[in-house]
Amino acid sequence: MHKIYILINVIGQDQDHIFGDLDVIKAEVQGVQNKLSNLNQSNVKSLQSRIEFLENQARNKNIKLFNLPSHYDQHLSDKVFEILVHVYPTLVRNEVIQCRRLQANRNQHGSDGGPSANRPDPVLVCLSSDVIVTQILRGANKQLRTRPLVDHDCKGVRMTDDVSPYIHEQRKKLMPKMQQLRNDGLLALIPFSKTAKLIYRQGNVWKTIWPDN
Repeated sequence: MHKIYILINVIGQDQDHIFGDLDVIKAEVQGVQNKLSNLNQSNVKSLQSRIEFLENQARNKNIKLFNLPSHYDQHLSDKVFEILVHVYPTLVRNEVIQCRRLQANRNQHGSDGGPSANRPDPVLVCLSSDVIVTQILRGANKQLRTRPLVDHDCKGVRMTDDVSPYIHEQRKKLMPKMQQLRNDGLLALIPFSKTAKLIYRQGNVWKTIWPDN
């Protein structure tokens, strides 16, 4: 009888040891799962950033023209070239690779010259290099305002770079702050760059505001 009692005690101790080990294993498994979860989130963010970068790289030779009436579509490339030469006289015809009218989302209404019910769809222009895009966009809209095109129908035309929907949305977030700074008498603008940011001049110092600031 005494031996049976000892055996029961030994079995009970072994069970406690097994259950204790299970608790330790469960804790270790949970720790590994947490690490995997964090690793997966990190990988996803890294892949998203990479995809975003590649998408914007694919767009860096493009320009978008807004407010160009659709009745020019039969000779779209001729009219686009005429407008681009107006702001960048050294442009050569074969540097304009392609022009096409985009089908804009009619549910979007923006104060940034984007598509709306009363505006023609934007025109996407593909050029031969991103350097030309940078040179054209540098001061293009200011030139179009101060030195308007002869064609009256084109006087509302303006240009932007071509960026991903994400960058476009991030820029829109910055527009109220830009308007506020301008109302305060400061020089503020959202530059044509592949990262959304607002820059403004305070005294002799340029400062930057990011969408998440």
